[in-house]
Amino acid sequence: MSLGGLLLIGAVIVILVLVAVWMQRTQPPAADLVNESRTIDRGEGEAPAPRRRRRFGRRPDPVDAVAAYVALVRDIDDHPEVRRAAAETPAEHAARLRAEGRAALSLDLLAADYALARYGGVDLPAREHRRAILRWRLLRRRLPKPRPAARDADTTP
Repeated sequence: MSLGGLLLIGAVIVILVLVAVWMQRTQPPAADLVNESRTIDRGEGEAPAPRRRRRFGRRPDPVDAVAAYVALVRDIDDHPEVRRAAAETPAEHAARLRAEGRAALSLDLLAADYALARYGGVDLPAREHRRAILRWRLLRRRLPKPRPAARDADTTP
């Protein structure tokens, strides 16, 4: 019994010595580093920005992923049920529409391409720009359509 007790006390002492040595080896953070804090301004409300209409109402087709996403947001802006809220990120907007059953994975991919190119500083390959433009063409035809209203079970035709 006494041998076990001595081994236990010896193990505790070794652990305490190792902790003390380890604590002396770590350096405090440098004082000259900037303590950076980032926030996202989600805006005050959902006041729509005034838009200028082009002559004859036709805009040129987008040429890259960023322009395709911006064009899609402009195209669906007149439809409140699918419009992107002022405080929504592209990913949040795509996730909301997918959860409502209004959009498929293509909107998420278009939003991801936009975020990578616009904010991530990633140079997308030409094939990804072409895919984004094809997604824009598909989504601008599908998104603004109103969802069919659900029929009540008690109504008869």
